[in-house]
Amino acid sequence: MPAGLGFHPYFPREEGDRFDARVGGKWNMSAYLLPTDHERGASEDYWQGRQLPVDVSLDHCFTEWGGKLLIERANMRVSLTASEELGLLHVYAPIGADFFCAEPVSHMPDALNRLGEPDHMQVLQPDETLKASIRYLVEKSA
Repeated sequence: MPAGLGFHPYFPREEGDRFDARVGGKWNMSAYLLPTDHERGASEDYWQGRQLPVDVSLDHCFTEWGGKLLIERANMRVSLTASEELGLLHVYAPIGADFFCAEPVSHMPDALNRLGEPDHMQVLQPDETLKASIRYLVEKSA
């Protein structure tokens, strides 16, 4: 059976929030929010120390993610570390919303319809299992 895992946390969105994550590419999305093609390299270090844009709607699945994300704001830091099974980072941040989602996942969107492509769902055989973990560290600034 096809299997995929993901964690879908959301965070309050504040102007000035900064991300630090290493990614090697992203899935470009259609108007129906389904992946169209994979863009390698262009997204490399896209998030490195940049502010999360408040005037742009984001709904992208970033690939070749190193499993670590740092979210920094004026009064705190949140470090998110995911196990290797969660090799993609989906970021959802709609314009005007007071939240954003940073979602470690094991597969691309619409993965059930794309078995055999990169970033597809794993197919489990009888008695096989799939597991993943995520760790958060929240630090308050001095």
